[in-house]
Amino acid sequence: MQRESPGLLEPPGLPAPLPLDRDCPDVPTLFRFFATLAILAGLVFAGMFALATFVKPTPREMSVTIPPAKLQPPANR
Repeated sequence: MQRESPGLLEPPGLPAPLPLDRDCPDVPTLFRFFATLAILAGLVFAGMFALATFVKPTPREMSVTIPPAKLQPPANR
């Protein structure tokens, strides 16, 4: 089958592009979903790594009040 002569914008010798079919997307939906999840997980991991690497905690004193009832041993029955 002979094709028509190529137009000004179409280089000669290349196959004609396939028509876009909206019923059959190029990338499967499940693959796109997993790719999106992988990218988001990578961003979360990169954020956690950056926080663990670049943020240094400052040590300080801490006091906790313990109620007296917790200090007494339970009564024997």
